[in-house]
Amino acid sequence: MDHLDTVQLQPMKKGITPMAFRENLLHLRSANNMTQEAIAARIGVSRQAVTKWEAGTTSPEMDKLLALCDLFGCTLDDLVTGDLTGEGPTPALVQHRAPSDLFGYDKIMRTFGWKIPTGISLIILGVAFCVIFGGLSDVGILPEKISAGFGMLLLFAGIGSGLAFIIRAALEHSAFVKLHPYLEDFYTEADKVKAREQFTRELIISICLIFLWIVLVIFFGSETDETSMNDIFAAFSMLVCIAIDVWLIVHGALALGRVNIDEYNKESVKELSASDIDRANLTEEQRERALALKQESRLVGPICGCIMIVATIIALSLLFIPLGNGSEVDEFFWLPWPIGGLLCGAATLILKACGKAE
Repeated sequence: MDHLDTVQLQPMKKGITPMAFRENLLHLRSANNMTQEAIAARIGVSRQAVTKWEAGTTSPEMDKLLALCDLFGCTLDDLVTGDLTGEGPTPALVQHRAPSDLFGYDKIMRTFGWKIPTGISLIILGVAFCVIFGGLSDVGILPEKISAGFGMLLLFAGIGSGLAFIIRAALEHSAFVKLHPYLEDFYTEADKVKAREQFTRELIISICLIFLWIVLVIFFGSETDETSMNDIFAAFSMLVCIAIDVWLIVHGALALGRVNIDEYNKESVKELSASDIDRANLTEEQRERALALKQESRLVGPICGCIMIVATIIALSLLFIPLGNGSEVDEFFWLPWPIGGLLCGAATLILKACGKAE
């Protein structure tokens, strides 16, 4: 802990009565319905510093004491030696307590919102360039080994760069969630409307791109059975359109999810261990709700995992194991996966309903 944040408590140091200061701080925070993180952000210290002050193991430096006095509208003597446990909410805090982004959530989620779709799109573009280079050997423009080599190189480049974006964004998001598992909703209704409009706009653009690709295929598609440059262009343009569509849809969906703080509070629990929840700065009600959601996620994960494993076994069996009756069921080998997904969704809804019933 930085020396400017806290110092070891010594009896009557700088006139501080340890018990009086501790009780006053606990009461003022509770009376104003503030979290330790909110106080820490207002006066420029870590949450752990506030925790130690309230536990009575350390005391603030003079500049932090003055910042606390300014925050709660009290004198220094009253804060460190007086009795403020009978005081109500601070009028200035009540009047100006508009919810705000104290911890940089919006910036983190905006970064997450473009890195994830960019990573996915780069992977798809890697596949697109692999396809076009692979097709150049079929039409005799490049030797097979050269086209295959360049195609695989671009494929791995797309996968590598895409995973770099996704993994880094996921790690940053996970670190933020562990530090701030519960947030106050600071978005206005105008912010939420703007996010919905952005999602709608990007969804419409993605649908228009699909129709544009269909028109391109109709005009430039080859009518012969042999591979031509038109066929290669059609496949390449399809994958490029998919990459752009994925970016637009995922970016819009994450922008819409960004302003849903309630959903963030629910989902953040799934990324925390029980010990993380116990250490988090939550009220008793929030902690009980978080543990209940964690228990629900523990059940959903294994059940959905088992369903999808069974679906994969069935799909691979349909694809590779002959049934011996001449039926061509391998054309429908993909069906177990969407069916498994629907079963996972049903299992999740049932578990949530059971949890609410309890």
